[in-house]
Amino acid sequence: SLRNAPPLDELLVDWILLFSDQRSHDLPKGLNQRMLLLLNHLRQKRCLLVLDNAETILQAGKKAGHFREGFEDYGQLIQRIGDSRHQSCLLLTSREKPRQIGVLESESGPVRTLQLAPISVGAGQAILQDRGLVGSDESWPALVDRYSGNPLALKLMAETIREIFLGDIGKF
Repeated sequence: SLRNAPPLDELLVDWILLFSDQRSHDLPKGLNQRMLLLLNHLRQKRCLLVLDNAETILQAGKKAGHFREGFEDYGQLIQRIGDSRHQSCLLLTSREKPRQIGVLESESGPVRTLQLAPISVGAGQAILQDRGLVGSDESWPALVDRYSGNPLALKLMAETIREIFLGDIGKF
């Protein structure tokens, strides 16, 4: 998870140790060398790497798809994994697309994007009703729309609505 925005170097060390059966004495010192070693592991072993919540390392505001200061190396990692031949997969989840993805993606190539549609009001209502929430016919669409049909955001907010507003969406 990138929710706490770990530096890329720490993440690379974790991945390399995982692939090398925890032999830390083989770790190269520089970031570039660590990326090369990771790519070597991705060629030798078939695996799935997941970077969840990538939006936390991207700049908010004007420069959509650009990395925050200090996290630009993630763009280099994405570029190198996307450009290299290997038997593994990097799955990136994010509310916005890093610009490196846009350059690499194609319909039939190894780099692709899938944009998920927001869930419907009915699906949002089904998710939230089992959490004890109640509301009028007008409040359900307003709630789902407020969170852009994002199921995780709705689930997270459901607890607050339940605790503070006694489950009443209208009061929220």
